[in-house]
Amino acid sequence: MATGSRFYNHTMGYLDMKKNCRWSLELLLIALTLLVGCQDPKPQPEGLTLSKTTVSITVGEEITLTHIGEDGAVEVTLPAGEDFSLSVDKEQIAQVKGKTIKGIAPGKASVTVTAGTQHATLTVEVQAPKKDQKITLSPTWINIPAARTIVFGTQQAPDVDVVVTTEPVADFTISTSEPDKVMVDGHKVTGLVAGTYMLEVWAGGAKATFELTVESPDLTGIFLKNSGKKTIFVPDNLNKVWDHREALKELMETNTNYLFDHLDEEHKAIWFIDKNARAGHITRGYTHIAYVLKPEGGEMPYLEGLYMNQFKGMFEILWVSLLSDLGFDIDLNTPPELQVDQDGNHYFEDVHPTLPYMVRLFYKTHTNDSGREVEDIHARMTQTVSV
Repeated sequence: MATGSRFYNHTMGYLDMKKNCRWSLELLLIALTLLVGCQDPKPQPEGLTLSKTTVSITVGEEITLTHIGEDGAVEVTLPAGEDFSLSVDKEQIAQVKGKTIKGIAPGKASVTVTAGTQHATLTVEVQAPKKDQKITLSPTWINIPAARTIVFGTQQAPDVDVVVTTEPVADFTISTSEPDKVMVDGHKVTGLVAGTYMLEVWAGGAKATFELTVESPDLTGIFLKNSGKKTIFVPDNLNKVWDHREALKELMETNTNYLFDHLDEEHKAIWFIDKNARAGHITRGYTHIAYVLKPEGGEMPYLEGLYMNQFKGMFEILWVSLLSDLGFDIDLNTPPELQVDQDGNHYFEDVHPTLPYMVRLFYKTHTNDSGREVEDIHARMTQTVSV
């Protein structure tokens, strides 16, 4: 009996141990299952998606597709490491250039957005322009140093450079034919390369043009206008002009009607001549521009424009309009009085309203090759502060 008891106890102990092991194994498997189930699933690669699948534009209007978060008309979410390109099925309705879509004629077109092996479709509905739509810009031109960004907005604000007014109210877009020289990003425009560029601002099929001048990064200042054309460039620092004469040559010939003429090494003067004057045409503007850095007499550096070979007495007629061209707010009905020099000749002199220069308008009379007495009218700007 004792032997049987021992056998029984041994057998039951073995069975209990086997049972416990089985339960332990099951508990381990359950724990592993729960552990695996609680882990985050492996992230799946992000697919190609568009913030809109249909857009409506008018003939002539442009919209830009951008990466997500870049505030484009349509934002594109991309698979990791991919960029996107565009193609269109009906170029007679809409055309694509880079990441921009432009309305060509009324109708509907499908634009395919491709990123790697993935594709998405954007339906573009092009509508006829609204005949009663109006758009105006204020100002209509601006000059900036290279790499500076200007902002177009619908109302005046500290960060808005150009106010766009639309009647009736409509969204507007900006386009350029030279994206390698002027970068357009929504309502922001950045000048990349020195030159003058015409931008188009569209709203509801109505168009306004904007003239952007990008200055050389080595020579910054402002262009003053004459009769609607850029005529004279006033640098921020006249003393830098001679050191950057090559940059000035490129800047002037790119942005104005003037050609580089010659250098006067003795006086450190840089001369430009009006293209029309060189061609023998009559021109209503300065016929020459000189940048004089070290004039005789030890005066401060100055800039001088010459309106040459005018009939005697023309100064009395032209000086008010010249002041307006140079940036003065002049009432043509009640202009300021002219001053008189020691020789009895009239002249005007005053501080420029926005630039740190003293402006002086005067003339010199001489006899030309034909024996006619003529006047050379001078517009001189001299620095009023030491730089």
